Amino acid sequence: MAIGWLVYENKHKTIITATQSPSKNNPSIMSSDYSIGVKFSGIITSDECTTLRGPIGDVGCSLTVDNKIIQVKHGNMMTTRPWGQLYNFPDLKTDQSGRRVDVYAHQLSKTNYTLDGSAEYYVKITN
Repeated sequence: MAIGWLVYENKHKTIITATQSPSKNNPSIMSSDYSIGVKFSGIITSDECTTLRGPIGDVGCSLTVDNKIIQVKHGNMMTTRPWGQLYNFPDLKTDQSGRRVDVYAHQLSKTNYTLDGSAEYYVKITN
């Protein structure tokens, strides 16, 4: 059984919990009232992929773009769904904070996004 991350918000805080991955028996685990794919542009304000060894193996890593957190690497969790791509990133160990990006990602909540779910999703450095 695969483990994934479920991100949801209530009026006081964002809560991230481990959960089962969606399946035929439980397809609604990661569904939301938010749209499937959202495009936006902005500046990387935090690059959590820049640890000395790259993405953290178990949880992957994320970028924050204008207060929107985007999970860009899935870590060791098993997934059968496609993942989007990073374009124009020299590597994940180099801090990309301050760079302008275009994003197309699945919106999980008001401030949380992921590249999980479609090979069409992306984060692309434009400067």
